[in-house]
Amino acid sequence: MKNRIFLFIFFFGIHYFINAQSQNDILHRGSIYVEFFGNTYGPVSINYEKIFHSKRYSYLHFTSRVGVGFTTRVKDSIGAYNLPIETSILIGKHKNYIEFGLGWTPSIGKKSVLNYNGNSPVYFKTVENIFFIRLGYRRLTEDSTYRFAPLMQIENNPLWKRYFTIGIAVGYSW
Repeated sequence: MKNRIFLFIFFFGIHYFINAQSQNDILHRGSIYVEFFGNTYGPVSINYEKIFHSKRYSYLHFTSRVGVGFTTRVKDSIGAYNLPIETSILIGKHKNYIEFGLGWTPSIGKKSVLNYNGNSPVYFKTVENIFFIRLGYRRLTEDSTYRFAPLMQIENNPLWKRYFTIGIAVGYSW
């Protein structure tokens, strides 16, 4: 009888330990994902992200990401490559996280000059700087990443402007 009780407790303990590990390990180390209408002017960007885990607080994690996208600038119809760079904080446990991020996207294209009906010309730089703030939601499953995040983009080319957009991302995590 003692052996059966011991075996039951032993296997129940192993089962509990395995399930606890699988739920706590949902937060992955890296992701590759496609983001639609996010922190680039283009409709899509491809991104790689590295997740750093906090050893002190199990609910707090840091991420850094880099990506690439391509768009045609609306202002002057010139193609530009976008290189989003972002750092974020994830707050949450298991599968659901609140995300706060700050980033910079250099948009690299040709220098252009526009002349509006005889007015003084407007010069657009070769590199446009786009800064952004993100506050959103992230869901992580066993091998997938889903993001939904409103963004405020701030640019200075040739004048300071603000834009609001919503980024939606889907990708693979490991």
